[in-house]
Amino acid sequence: IAGGKEAGIYVCDGGRGHIEENAVHHNANAGILVGPNCDPRVVRNRVHSNAAEGVWVLASGRGHFRGNDLRGNAKGPKDISAVGGSSQQGGNFAWVDNREE
Repeated sequence: IAGGKEAGIYVCDGGRGHIEENAVHHNANAGILVGPNCDPRVVRNRVHSNAAEGVWVLASGRGHFRGNDLRGNAKGPKDISAVGGSSQQGGNFAWVDNREE
């Protein structure tokens, strides 16, 4: 998933979904953007060379992120500050074994 004019993958409108084993790169925003009230499962993706973060979770966004390689994005591997910090697990959010800078 490459060359998008915005995020490579945008989970929106309460989306859930299962995003697994993709190469997400060279997009004009985040590699994977999770909108409010969304709760995807994001597993073993290679997310690199995007113009913003590898993963960006907006306020009220959730998700389970496991085993992703998020190195080499312009604004770093992630912005999950809207869900409570740089590393969190519990409730409806999990961040486990992701490779970062």
